[in-house]
Amino acid sequence: MKILEQLGLSEKEAAVYTSLLNLGTSEVREIGTIAEIKRPTVYFCLERLAHAGLVETTVKRGKKAYTAVEPSELLKILQTQKVQIEAKEKGLLKAIPKLEALARHGSVATEVRVYEGVPSLWKLINELLHNRKDFFFLYSGASVLQFTTLAQLLKKFTKKRRQIGGSKVYAISDRNPINERRFREGDTDFRELRFLSKPISFESIFCLCGNKIVLVSLKGIPKAVVIENEPMAAIMKFLFWSLWESLPQW
Repeated sequence: MKILEQLGLSEKEAAVYTSLLNLGTSEVREIGTIAEIKRPTVYFCLERLAHAGLVETTVKRGKKAYTAVEPSELLKILQTQKVQIEAKEKGLLKAIPKLEALARHGSVATEVRVYEGVPSLWKLINELLHNRKDFFFLYSGASVLQFTTLAQLLKKFTKKRRQIGGSKVYAISDRNPINERRFREGDTDFRELRFLSKPISFESIFCLCGNKIVLVSLKGIPKAVVIENEPMAAIMKFLFWSLWESLPQW
């Protein structure tokens, strides 16, 4: 019967059990004949059924005889399985965080976050500053100067960076009077700037800090997209240094 197999009995164990229900108390030879199973296999099945509590052993005329317990006892098997499944479920729930940690360790994690508006950008700046990593910038000086609010934010960034320490800025931009004046007045231990040979004009800023790639859009409400990924950051840093080294020192 399929229902017995669904409870965990093998096909032959189910055949032995149902044969015993038909026969009543019987010996191995009789069981094997009705179930059409060889005697060694019948012994094996009877041991398994006895262990499950579905068969009882008695002595009949000096020989072992076997009796199938009432079918209602099958419910106990189901209840036992239910308890075992619940225990396995609890164990799995405890193990899942460890398994997820192994998965993260075996692959490179990528996190993408969006910051919108000046207050949100200031929050991002503080997060980056506390990493105490160097900053790599590429931007259009003329475009940045058009945004008064952003210029004020950059001044706060410079002041806070001096307070926290531990990081230096490497910036690539196009030539303009304010950029050049800032460079002349700057401390090269704190900031270095190299100029492109041609003017550029795009309303965005590229920034790299540690394993974070930051792309800032200046059009409309300022918005930053942060991609946190070690291999991606590594190749962007390589590209930045390649461009940096191709530009003349001031």
